Amino acid sequence: MGVVASNLDNNDGSIVSEFTHPAAKNWINAHAQTCNIPLVEVERLWSRFTGLSNDAATDGVLTKTALAQSHVIKDGLIRKILNHFPKNESESITFQTYCNASKWFETANVEDKLRALFKTLNNGEPIDRRALTRILSLFDSDESEETISLNVKIFMAELDTRNQGFVDEDQFIHWIKGMPYSTVQSLLQFDIIPRQVQDPQPQREGETPKSSQSNKRPIAITSDIMDKVATKASARDWRILANRLGFTSEDVTALAQRYPRKDHEQVYAMLQQWMNREKVHANVRALELALKESDMEDIAAEITQT
Repeated sequence: MGVVASNLDNNDGSIVSEFTHPAAKNWINAHAQTCNIPLVEVERLWSRFTGLSNDAATDGVLTKTALAQSHVIKDGLIRKILNHFPKNESESITFQTYCNASKWFETANVEDKLRALFKTLNNGEPIDRRALTRILSLFDSDESEETISLNVKIFMAELDTRNQGFVDEDQFIHWIKGMPYSTVQSLLQFDIIPRQVQDPQPQREGETPKSSQSNKRPIAITSDIMDKVATKASARDWRILANRLGFTSEDVTALAQRYPRKDHEQVYAMLQQWMNREKVHANVRALELALKESDMEDIAAEITQT
């Protein structure tokens, strides 16, 4: 997974372990400072990391043997992602590397994640029928050979528009970018620690349970909300918001060329395009979450009160 590896400070993640140890009191704090991650998040990551192997809690690493034998990591994609992580001299994944990778998955833009996904599937090589058959067999082990063969045929017919006999990185990214935003987000939701290991989020006092919230009818986005967001977001780095809504840097450049030096119009047009693309999924709740992820909590709070 070259895109990820190239963003992990080009080291094997052994810096912290050189001066501290899981048994030491400063283990969590040292990782928080080195990786520039909030202390409470590092504590959460450590809880998940140690859930993969008993040795992880003792030595602070996930060994090659533990990774291969783990009964927790059953998802083929997760295993491939972990296999692409930078390793130390003993071919182990350190907790520091895991922290850095988790941070990357949280902050990387859509296009970088798509390139990472492609490189993970076939080590960065173009995907031909044979490679695709192997990939689908790995991820859908319960499917019959006949079903996998049919899926390969459909996939190649749709993506290999140049009749090359394979799908390259640009074709793959172009195809996924044409999907609805919600579908793209689900593809890019890399749970590099399996869900059954992840800690449940505690319910805050006075907070409505998620089951109750999910029963609420989505609130439609009005022109007043769009104008309010465009006015306030255009005064900031709204490209982060664009990324959270599924737009690439090329999309943002196209908006800038269409409305030169008119940031308000650019943001408004972006929101309009997003709504046209996502249909019923483009509601106030979805926009609120995107704003919060873009460090625009104040705007998110305003649109929920509109």
